[in-house]
Amino acid sequence: TCYDWLFPDTIRDLVFRGAEVMVRITPYMDPRGKAAPLDCWTLVNRTRAQENTVYGVAANQGAAKRKADVSRILITSGPTRQYLDPVRYLTNASSGRMGAALAAAALDLDHEVEVVSGPVDIVYPRGARVTPIVSTEELLAASREIFEECDGLIGAAAPCDYRPQKVASQKIAKTGGSLSLDLVETEDVVASLAARKGTRWVVGFALETDDH
Repeated sequence: TCYDWLFPDTIRDLVFRGAEVMVRITPYMDPRGKAAPLDCWTLVNRTRAQENTVYGVAANQGAAKRKADVSRILITSGPTRQYLDPVRYLTNASSGRMGAALAAAALDLDHEVEVVSGPVDIVYPRGARVTPIVSTEELLAASREIFEECDGLIGAAAPCDYRPQKVASQKIAKTGGSLSLDLVETEDVVASLAARKGTRWVVGFALETDDH
């Protein structure tokens, strides 16, 4: 059980009854007005409970625990663009706000954050390392390289699922008639990275117009 504040006598009673208690000691004042001297997590067992205090844990133990819990997380974010010609492209309506919110949340938990982002008009939180890309191919290539040094992946980007089979070197002129495009599927970024994840974790998001 996790509690923000438990007094020593309460902890002792819980532990003597067989409960395993995780106590968070924070650097602000407790409800009795006593300053908390440590900022760490400590597992209270029967022996320590008998000491009638949880304030004897060394501060460096808390620091080591926090360091051990830190992960390097890769977050893909924003849209990709697949150009038809030098001025036109296919894309998805992604703002990148979800990726930015996830990056901020991970940074608040002291994780290291790598963001691979398509073109967006937002600013990612300070502390996140951002790698800008444009196309789905660039997204996959950058993510593959960065993921090698990460502990997990959150796929929040909205990459284009299709690209033109041929990109025109000049702007496609209007002819007054219809225009046909030959499109081919792009590689699934999250699935490709998940196939080589090993013991690392992968979380993916998908936007659908129907429930599946």
